[in-house]
Amino acid sequence: MSTPGAEVPPQYLLKCGACDRTEPRTREEMLQHAREGWPRCCGDVMGYFALPAPSAGADTAIEKPALGKPDDTAIGRPALPPT
Repeated sequence: MSTPGAEVPPQYLLKCGACDRTEPRTREEMLQHAREGWPRCCGDVMGYFALPAPSAGADTAIEKPALGKPDDTAIGRPALPPT
């Protein structure tokens, strides 16, 4: 449970696609933007990104899918025999 009056760290980042300016935002601020309209910069709406969870350290590896031939069995088709 959070302490009343405790400052909430930003969880989202707004970014201008033209000038790369960024602004941190909390969840509550993002909900307010959703209700009242998105911030603009350089004449366009700013994009938003979720920041990593506070528990994730700099040494936390991000799992990336291996590149290669797609597996047809993942979409319900039987795999073709090797040629």
